Amino acid sequence: MNKTDNKKHLVFHVEESHEDYCHMCQQLGEPQFGVKMHRSLPTDTRWVRMVMNDDAPKFSVLCGDCIYEAYHSDGVDQVMENGKAWLPSKSGMMFIRTSKIED
Repeated sequence: MNKTDNKKHLVFHVEESHEDYCHMCQQLGEPQFGVKMHRSLPTDTRWVRMVMNDDAPKFSVLCGDCIYEAYHSDGVDQVMENGKAWLPSKSGMMFIRTSKIED
């Protein structure tokens, strides 16, 4: 990352598995972020540490599909796991909404 660049840089760090509902697509109430999935679907969720530039990290629990959407989003600069680029096809995660996985 270029420190003289004034652009916001958002990086997702995929961390350990966490048995919980996805905070993006399985929240209670009206959908706030795209597609809403029923809570009876067994999503494969992970802790995700989200860092914007040098700000303090924020944490969320996201499913494979939401991480995949972030990976292909223009709003997320990088998705990392164990210090390396996260690749959907090599992640070992389960995807429900995504039928064709592209790195």
